[in-house]
Amino acid sequence: MSVFIKKLHIRGFKSLDDLRVENMGCFSVFAGANGSGKSNFFDALDFVGQFIRNGVEAAVNQQGGYQHFRPAKHPYPSAAPKFRFVLVCELGGKQYHYTLILHNLDSKAGIEERLLIDGKISLSRKWGENNKPIVDDKEQNLSENHSALLLYDNLPLREFLTNVRIYRIQPLRAAQANRGAEDSSVLHRDGGNLASVLQRLERDKNTREQIIEWMEMVVSGLEKISIGRKNLTQTTGISFKEVGTKESFPANMVSDGTMYLLCLLVAIFDAPKKYGMILLEEPEQGLHPKAIQEMVNLMRESAHERSPVWITTHSEAIVRQLQLHEFWMVNKHLGRTTLKHASDGRLTDEDLAPLSLDELWLSNLFDGGVPW
Repeated sequence: MSVFIKKLHIRGFKSLDDLRVENMGCFSVFAGANGSGKSNFFDALDFVGQFIRNGVEAAVNQQGGYQHFRPAKHPYPSAAPKFRFVLVCELGGKQYHYTLILHNLDSKAGIEERLLIDGKISLSRKWGENNKPIVDDKEQNLSENHSALLLYDNLPLREFLTNVRIYRIQPLRAAQANRGAEDSSVLHRDGGNLASVLQRLERDKNTREQIIEWMEMVVSGLEKISIGRKNLTQTTGISFKEVGTKESFPANMVSDGTMYLLCLLVAIFDAPKKYGMILLEEPEQGLHPKAIQEMVNLMRESAHERSPVWITTHSEAIVRQLQLHEFWMVNKHLGRTTLKHASDGRLTDEDLAPLSLDELWLSNLFDGGVPW
């Protein structure tokens, strides 16, 4: 097992009242019922990235305001609204221990930060009258609204957290033609700029060929995918051609599963070049069980310490393909989300035979919750 995150602590975000987990791998799957908090977990990671990129006000507004991510149940109802995030991970041969506390999120927020690199304090920023961060023993000037990680150049941790890419694909949006000014740098979380991103990827022969090969392998009868521009509407669209047909047809005429698969492949093969994270919500949508099996293998092979791949699911078809160390169960008790690793009971893959992982999960033998 390749451990990527040593410790992760999230407190005060939606149903993540006080979530603490350890030893998380580069490829991890979080399975649980609808409403158990899987999306909230991914949203919390996205929130931290938004904060580092754009500041605390923009990050809070992205969530619809503080009222939309305050914990439903809090052990100390009278306490000041506060968000806490602690991450201990290894990147580029160094260990990073980053602590972020955002105070008074329902009014004028205050930022508290601390960063240790290989056990040595590199950043210290206290909440109070003097909120200026101290970086490598030197006091720095910085807006009270922004993260002190912005003061670092080429810091792997900063790049990793600002490149958290969360995907909740909407096939109808992905099938739409794109206007000429559509951003093509990164696939949007709903896949809405898919045509523009594919047009950019056409210049990368290796990535283009990998995507086409996978589409042809999984989608029966697919012969060609084309990206074209319509001068009349000034839009860029996707068209498909099947074996035995003379004409191509537009993306809005293919199945949702085909569009979903194409978006997943783009997200995986167009991963961050240096550091980042891919978070995929329910990638099984519209896919045949055999295709799901192939996609799990691809995501596992693509995940690494610089760019881990995490997914949420409530599909036993995905869980069936997992190894014990890749499987996390998401449950909610009294309004609070919990994560339990499948190996917490000290079982091994050999212990579980002849039952499959999904059979054990659906029988609740792990005592970590089931998908209904």
